[in-house]
Amino acid sequence: MRRPPRLASWLVEHLASRYQREALLGDLFEEYRCGRSRAWYWRQAALALWYAGIRLVPGGSLLRRLTKRLLALLALAALGIGTLTWAATTYAPSCTPHASSCHKAH
Repeated sequence: MRRPPRLASWLVEHLASRYQREALLGDLFEEYRCGRSRAWYWRQAALALWYAGIRLVPGGSLLRRLTKRLLALLALAALGIGTLTWAATTYAPSCTPHASSCHKAH
């Protein structure tokens, strides 16, 4: 049995509203299984997401939902980088003239 494009299915599964995703995935899979092409599947998934995101999703558009997820990911990355930087500067050996752990070559 042919499998539909995974990324297109994943996008529909994660970006469509929870009220629409099962119906969308079911309809797309049914048509694909009946002989539609991968290009058709991608086009229909993109159109379904655009339509669901722009016109039907209460509380915002698809672009707004993507922006929120991107900002959350960037915030997590910044927190991780900040924590690593703090740990590296806090726990790194000090190279002051009186530090016993630092041996300078004369």
